[in-house]
Amino acid sequence: MTGRVLIEPVAEAASLSASVTEQEWRQAMTFTCRRRRDEYLSWRAAVRRELGRDVKIDYDEVGAPRVDIPDIYISVSHARGMIAVAIADRRCGIDIESLDRRFEHVADRYMSPRERELSPDPEWPAVVWCAKEAMYKLCGRRGVSLRDDLVVESCDIDRQRLCCRIVGGGRCTINIKKIKDYIIASSV
Repeated sequence: MTGRVLIEPVAEAASLSASVTEQEWRQAMTFTCRRRRDEYLSWRAAVRRELGRDVKIDYDEVGAPRVDIPDIYISVSHARGMIAVAIADRRCGIDIESLDRRFEHVADRYMSPRERELSPDPEWPAVVWCAKEAMYKLCGRRGVSLRDDLVVESCDIDRQRLCCRIVGGGRCTINIKKIKDYIIASSV
């Protein structure tokens, strides 16, 4: 296995009870927000569908989800009705965002002037945001600045890839997809 990405609609909690553990179900029922409850159960059901019903899911020291299978890593994201899950045999990162968010209004907080110049596309701020979120999850440490420590160096729009650099962590490739009104960025 090198890696795979799952992108799917969030399911309603009632349809997922057989796909999650009793403890996860109880935890989800404590959430006051129905959307959050459905997202939580949907991504866990997707992980179990791919890795087996008995896989245990918990969180590492920085709060990222992990499974109890040696040398298998997961990364999870959700956005307005969709989930994205990356599963790989190496550390990975994924992000999904709806294009109806107004990324341009906060772009100075996460994009350098050089990164802004890489593309004139009006969706570019969303692409960079997703890429940096995926890189943040990939690097697996706290205290990382989206603007200063995670750098988009170049883009190959035809191949839907970004060449990136994590300061103190080396180079990486982030794959970009647009599906309907969502941008998905992953290191898988």
